[in-house]
Parts: sequence; structure tokens; C-alpha cells
Amino acid sequence: MAARVSPADVTAEPSPPPPLPRTRRELRSGRLLALCHLKPPAPAPGASTSASRSSSPCTRRIAFLFHGVGGSVDVFRHQVPLLLRLGFEVVAQDLLGHGASGTSSNPDDFSFTALRRDAVRLFDELAAPDGDNILLGHSYGTSFVTYLCHERSRMVTLAIQLAGGGPNALGNEPGSVFSCCTCFFVCAGPALRWLVRRRLFRPHGPASGSDRRLAFGVGAREFKMTMNGQCWALGDEIYHAELRTPTLLLHGEFDRLIPLEDQQWMQQTLGGPSQLVTVPNAGHMLMLEQPAAVNAHIAEFIASVAGAGSATAAASVSAAADATAELSQSRPPPPPKSMKSRRNGSVKSLPCGSQLLRY
Repeated sequence: MAARVSPADVTAEPSPPPPLPRTRRELRSGRLLALCHLKPPAPAPGASTSASRSSSPCTRRIAFLFHGVGGSVDVFRHQVPLLLRLGFEVVAQDLLGHGASGTSSNPDDFSFTALRRDAVRLFDELAAPDGDNILLGHSYGTSFVTYLCHERSRMVTLAIQLAGGGPNALGNEPGSVFSCCTCFFVCAGPALRWLVRRRLFRPHGPASGSDRRLAFGVGAREFKMTMNGQCWALGDEIYHAELRTPTLLLHGEFDRLIPLEDQQWMQQTLGGPSQLVTVPNAGHMLMLEQPAAVNAHIAEFIASVAGAGSATAAASVSAAADATAELSQSRPPPPPKSMKSRRNGSVKSLPCGSQLLRY
């Protein structure tokens, strides 16, 4: 006799994967941050794989990951296995006030300058001087990628920007919603969280509750201070034009925060080789919404920078195929035909009072 299945069993959301492992450490004085540092598994004795042949045993390959406002290192949970498979160590940290990191009541601790110093300290401590260091950032995290590509250019092999926006200086215009008192944010916290989570994913997308919580799980005070801290006048178009690092720009087709035109502007401005790819049926959280497609583009870009005939390229293409096969079952269905993309000008950005902020 077949077992009975209750409606709750059918509709229940599957258990989310466990969070990426972290250790909390004082990266700088007074800043207790959660750090994720994973190393690729050692090949079995006598094993000969494309990944193990991709580089010398003495060569370290490290991928540094930077998440955006409201997220944590777990937003890259689909990309970390790919990078490990390619032979990269993975280094990522939760921003102050995000994920498993500590917090602060001082708004200055959430400024771009303070957060940038955390990123630089982490990179300087763990980057491979003679190896391959790649940078991957999402949204606000791409600002730290840009800074490191400019200030540590000789040590960065390539960069990958997910939903990064245009090459404009960061700033918060007077009168924006983030200039409101903290009490407003605390009182409006649940509604604000619902609104932001809704805007981060493509319309009518079947994003799970766990994905939405990963995308935006920061407290109201930390959210306000992080957004208000986005002041970086130096990071303008001239600054971006000086970059020479090979860069992949990935854009979600239905991103309601970043216009495609901004990404095109970025590609035209960058001084080094770059590729711009639009990921279909994805919003601002494209790495959670379409992980197979994002992983395939990442692996192929690493292969193209490594050289089409190298073992690294072969390993990257193989890993891309594996990632696509593994994740294809979870790909969401296409959106309704009536939905229009950003390119048609039908999608509006979150009303934050300024287009100079990143999430």
C-alpha cells in the first residue's frame, strides 16, 4: 500500500543547505568579523585530474568573494563548490553587521573607507604573491573588487562583477530615505525587509524563503549605516578607466536595481579587456536565481583568461559542464511572456533617492 502524503509534505519548502563554515576573528582592532576560508580537497594519491594539472603544486590559486548590502558569504553558496573544484582556495568575509560578523553602534565603522580597509587587510594577509588571485563581487561588493583591482593590480589575475552597476562615484544625496532617523528604520523594519527582498529577485520568480533571507537578512540599523556609509568620491569614471584587469560583468535580465545601461557604461569605461553577459530569467540576485548559468559563465571566463589550450582552461570548461548538469534541475521556469525587461525601460529602481548607491 502506498504511503499517504499530506498536503504539508508536498508544499513544504526543502531544508536549506547548511551555511558555509566561518571562524570569527578580530581582523582589525575592535572589528570582530566572520571569515570563511576553504581549501580545495587534495587529490587522491596517484590521481591525475585536469584540475590538479592546471597549476604547479607550489602555485596557490585564491578566490576572494565580496557580498553586497544585506547579504553574507552564503549568497555565494552555489559558486564556492565550483571554485573549489577548479583548485581555488575560497576566502570571504561577512561585512561588519552582516551574517555572523559582529556589529557596531558607530556609523563611521560602516563607512566605505572602514569596510574597504577590512577587504584590503584580508587580501594583503592571504593573497598569493606569486599565484593566481581572482576577485568576485556582488553589487556593493564590486566596489571593493574595483578598489583592489586598482590598488593591487599586479596581484589580481581577473575580476568578476555580478550586478555591479556603472562606473560612478558612490554617494548618498541629501533628502534620501537613508537620511531618515534610525527610529524610522527600526519601526519600518519588517515592511522594509519585505520590500527590499521583493525587489532583489525577478518579478514572479520562484525564489525560496531561504534564498530571500540570504539575500537580505541585515538589521535595520546596520542597513541604514551601511547605505549611508557609501561615500567614495574617488571611485569615478576616471578611476575605473585606469583599470587593466580582465573583467567579467554579469547582469540579470530582470534586475530591478541596476539598469543594463549602467553595465554597458561600465564595460565601455574599463581600461582592460572585459565581457558583459546578460543572464536570462534572473534579477539582482542572479547567482541564487540562475546558479547554473552564472557558474558556467564564471568557469568559461576563467578558461578564456587562462588560455584556451591550457590545462586550467580544460579544468574550467569541465567544471562548467558539471555545474550546469548539477544545477539544471533547480532552474526556475521562464517568466510570463508579458514581463518586460529593463532594456525596454519598464522596470524602476528601488526609490532610494540616489542612483549612486549599491546594494
